[in-house]
Amino acid sequence: MKLSVLIATRNRSEQLRQTLSHLVRQRLDGITLQVVVVDNGSTDSTPAVLETAKEQLPLVPLREPAPGKNRALNRALDEASGELIVFTDDDVLPAEDWLLNLARAANRWRDCSIIGGSIEPLFPESTPSWLEAHPLSVPAFCRFQPDLPEGPIALLPFGGNFAARSVALDGVHFSERIGPAGSDYAMGSESDLLQRLKDRGGAIVYAPAATVRHVIRKEQVTNRWLFGRAFRFGRGERRREGVNPAAAYLFGAPRYLWRMAASACLRYMVSIPRGRRQRFEAGWRWHYLRGFIAECQFISRALD
Repeated sequence: MKLSVLIATRNRSEQLRQTLSHLVRQRLDGITLQVVVVDNGSTDSTPAVLETAKEQLPLVPLREPAPGKNRALNRALDEASGELIVFTDDDVLPAEDWLLNLARAANRWRDCSIIGGSIEPLFPESTPSWLEAHPLSVPAFCRFQPDLPEGPIALLPFGGNFAARSVALDGVHFSERIGPAGSDYAMGSESDLLQRLKDRGGAIVYAPAATVRHVIRKEQVTNRWLFGRAFRFGRGERRREGVNPAAAYLFGAPRYLWRMAASACLRYMVSIPRGRRQRFEAGWRWHYLRGFIAECQFISRALD
């Protein structure tokens, strides 16, 4: 089986270097590998990192100067030649048998279109233990560790560790209207693509043995970063979930959302003296609703 690993990167040369070094150490056992990395307009030493990596990996370096992770991944998709297309990120450290286990799962479950592996956040030492284990670490840090054996799953895998058969991806690309592009965007681009594949009849298999670790930076465990993440998550969920079509609107968003946001804001203000965990939980809810409302307003303006 031939595998194509696709990575979009921008100005994270040192993290990219670590990710590529883990790809060098992969146990392939007969797998043919292609690695496609798209530099999405980096101004750091990313080009030099890619040039060095070409000496150790079957690397196809590409450049997409227009900002947008999805635009970069679509460029990578056009170059991918593997039977199995593997998606990961430039801040991920794969286990040495990661690709081998994805390929084995694909061979065992020949009727599936998508294989999702497990993602374990790798936290900095300063991270509070309650935050590491918190249920919100799933959307906040892309934790994906369902307590399930290998097999069919209804959940959509996360963007840092999934693979799709090239035949399932034929004619399918990422939506360039959502996903990372600057600091203000709606999350959920991989979920959008995976849901479209699923809607076309693509079955999903969970492969827990195909593991990667997601490197969490120090600033990503601060409330400032986490609340920004909650806002973007709320924007993405609005696109995925929609709203009650019978709702009365005010300033481009349903009235009931304004009431929920006001209540969440009050709870956040009350939580400020109660400790960081309480501030985080209340603040996440408030900023999530802010993002949901902001996306409602964005969509309303686009329809006008």
